[in-house]
Amino acid sequence: MSDEEVARVVFGESRGEPMAGQRAVAHSIYNRTRHPGYPNTVHEVNWEEARRNNSREYQNAMSAAHEARTNPSADPTRGAVDFASRDPWPSTNDNDHWRATNKQQIGNQYFVKREPR
Repeated sequence: MSDEEVARVVFGESRGEPMAGQRAVAHSIYNRTRHPGYPNTVHEVNWEEARRNNSREYQNAMSAAHEARTNPSADPTRGAVDFASRDPWPSTNDNDHWRATNKQQIGNQYFVKREPR
């Protein structure tokens, strides 16, 4: 998994958010790769235009992705694996298999950690 792959997701999910929000999304993505309830890779998404434009927003996304990979101890989400732009929302609530814990809002996103039931 490369920083660029994660940056594409950060760019798509949280561009325009404060840097703290972008970092939180990046950490959540990396947390998912280490969580048993999620695949261990980030699927390729098509953000070719963002990469080609090399905008400030995309550079922020790259910075957030790099930090999340290289400095997991700086994780502002406390291990979140799910996030959504509103709460309540299915990705921020309990389900049949996982309890949503450590719910918090960072920027305009809500983040939760998942614990087995």
